[in-house]
Amino acid sequence: MQSYSCRRNTIERIDDSIVRKCLFLSYSKEFLKELYKVPLFVTTRLYLNAMEVTKQGNEHGDHCRISKILEAHVNSMEKHYVSKRNNKLCGKSEFSALRKTIGEAFYKGKRSIEYWQEERRNDSFQAALSIGLLKVDSNNVDPHHSKTTLSTVSPDNYVDAAYPFFKEFFVGHYFLQDLPGNMLSFQTKLTNDDFQLALMFASGISDDNTQQTQIFDALQKEAMWNVFIDYFHEVDLPVRQIIFNTIKKKVEITITKTEIPYHQHNIEDFLTYCKKENAPNGTFVFEGDFSVQFLRSLSLPNAERVVISKNKLEDNDILVIAKYIAKKINVLIQFHNCAMDTFSQETIAKLGKIVKKQAKFAIVYSTGDSWKIIDTQTIYNFEYGTLG
Repeated sequence: MQSYSCRRNTIERIDDSIVRKCLFLSYSKEFLKELYKVPLFVTTRLYLNAMEVTKQGNEHGDHCRISKILEAHVNSMEKHYVSKRNNKLCGKSEFSALRKTIGEAFYKGKRSIEYWQEERRNDSFQAALSIGLLKVDSNNVDPHHSKTTLSTVSPDNYVDAAYPFFKEFFVGHYFLQDLPGNMLSFQTKLTNDDFQLALMFASGISDDNTQQTQIFDALQKEAMWNVFIDYFHEVDLPVRQIIFNTIKKKVEITITKTEIPYHQHNIEDFLTYCKKENAPNGTFVFEGDFSVQFLRSLSLPNAERVVISKNKLEDNDILVIAKYIAKKINVLIQFHNCAMDTFSQETIAKLGKIVKKQAKFAIVYSTGDSWKIIDTQTIYNFEYGTLG
């Protein structure tokens, strides 16, 4: 019979594994910092979501999309509110209207107590406090207390979202319900980061394929590929195919956000999809301080050019990247502002061994303001020597 101590150790190992999965699903440092404030039922849902990751076929389930996770949390909070007695909201349409009201306030920057004192918003404010969606920023009252009313707080206090990402989540609902057409034109009232996050939630929670496609069309026209890739991860698989079919075959895709696990995961997800479809086949540009290990984790479709830009690399890093990409696809690799002015003879010899095995593989080293506007360029053609 298994001892209690042995069973406890086994449970602890399982819990540690679940915790690691939860950390993987937590998409930013800010989220982790605020996690301890989140109600128990929310962290329990994260636990259950993490367990879903291990199930076959769940690689793109709701458990790994931040818009779906947050929507599930808010739905749970609303259901808990309905279970109480004497509540004023109980229907789906009423909760939908409440989300829109909150989103409109945050979008317009209306956070004062006076704004919520208007008669048509008073009931919404009380419901949002009771559900736990809003809080009052005050040193004198419990910000989450359901008994808090407009009469118990000072006019100097202001209303805020109860938890991280709630503000952008509700603005996303407001976008869907009240801002049809080209949503990019409504960026003026929000910071760039807040707007992009709100639009990501809008694309993730929308059940209108046409609306989702319009968002992605606008992002593609503006060459907002970092945002496009994050949003791409949030939509359902059938919608992905519709969106993917709109991408031009020879498009230039520039990726710069590679620092945090959330963006890295989305980039891997997007490029894996591109590899499966073997498209697009234009240029992929990687800019910024990303790790060589991260680049080696990526799948790439057959492209005309891969550009590594503004990432300070040693000769050995160049060799690792070139060798990895050469095994995957025949492509021209351009290293721009990445290493020393010239490669060492030893490095050139090693690169030559890599390149000569590929019929269409070539390496370019360049410097200048951008990989398109260059001051110097060295083309390494190893069959005929080094050409300047």
